[in-house]
Amino acid sequence: MQLEMEKIEACLSKLEEEKKKTIDMDPSADLTAVYEQFNNLVVTEVSKCKSIALEYIKDAPTVEGSSVHGRGGSRPGFSSTKRETVLLPKFSGDEKSAFLKYPVWKLQWEDHIKEYEPRYRATMLTSHLDEKALQQIIGLENEYDNAMKQFHRYYSDSNKVIKACLDEIR
Repeated sequence: MQLEMEKIEACLSKLEEEKKKTIDMDPSADLTAVYEQFNNLVVTEVSKCKSIALEYIKDAPTVEGSSVHGRGGSRPGFSSTKRETVLLPKFSGDEKSAFLKYPVWKLQWEDHIKEYEPRYRATMLTSHLDEKALQQIIGLENEYDNAMKQFHRYYSDSNKVIKACLDEIR
């Protein structure tokens, strides 16, 4: 685990160096080289960090639902134990952070939404998105699979992700 943390810290140091270079850059200069350099350095390093984070998420222990016991007596075929409701993550479509937070949200969402019956998923999705995020699935509010595809297309668009990263660096 220490080695993984050192890798992440090294990635962060590289990003900070690139940020300093970007700040000192001439604003009238051609940005094509900057975009290419950003893709080569930052996107690659962020991908490595995401891989490391995904490994930790995959290996993390799952939270089991707690039991709530009903009244004393028992009836055949009836269990007085209930599972705790799974809390689904909320998503904000705020352009400043949405593209950077989407991959983590999506992993958590997909992991938890499977606890719900398919007929409730569209409603659960719309109730866990803010107004800006809901704008991306207008017309698909009752079609869970199509809404998720559209949502994924929009928030995983590489050009928008790169722009969000550049805006974050500035």
